[in-house]
Amino acid sequence: MTKLYSYYQVDGSNEEWKPVHTNVLNLAEVKPALVTILACDRIITRESSKDIVAEAKYWGPLYFDLDNEDDLTGCIQDAQTLVHKLRTEYGVEKGLEVYLSGKKGIHVIVDPRVFIEGRVAPVPRLFTIYKEMAFKLATPSTDFAVYSGRAGRMFRTCYKQRDNGKWRVRISLDQLAALTAEQYPQLCSHFYPGSPDTDVSYCPKLALLYETVAQKIAGQKKIKTKPV
Repeated sequence: MTKLYSYYQVDGSNEEWKPVHTNVLNLAEVKPALVTILACDRIITRESSKDIVAEAKYWGPLYFDLDNEDDLTGCIQDAQTLVHKLRTEYGVEKGLEVYLSGKKGIHVIVDPRVFIEGRVAPVPRLFTIYKEMAFKLATPSTDFAVYSGRAGRMFRTCYKQRDNGKWRVRISLDQLAALTAEQYPQLCSHFYPGSPDTDVSYCPKLALLYETVAQKIAGQKKIKTKPV
């Protein structure tokens, strides 16, 4: 089985990213402030060559970061629209998680088993595939800067209180549907990571979107590095 690596920061400052085998990372035990949303099949450092980075493969959930610092109500409405579309147009019910970031953002996470059948198999340029999928499901609050390569993009966890005294918390789909800007800070006032979903349903429509985008990305020409 391919070894996968995640990276985390305990305090979320300028500290070095700490690599760890993904299958042994226990967030509740380590309590990091930030952790990479995608796992990578190799250890990537600042010294890693372009070839090593280009050949890296990734595995992890489809993720959306919705953020609108000037309009929390608009951000909430965009998250409601995104989740509604995932549920009604693509049939996603199980394996769909929603988190309030604790400031003014909302994270929507979709388990990869919802749209990828079979065993865990790291995918080249998975973050690019997810970015293209995010374009298909775009809202005014969608942040496209989070789809980055190398070691991956870090997301805030639920295990470290923010400087504003709030927490990143998981909410139910029903809570999201009824969420208001006034309720947001109240829900983030208490530690609540939620429980991981173990029951996931495969959704052919979302799988078709993933496969269409993946074929498009795979068909794009790779940029060859010039020899020194």
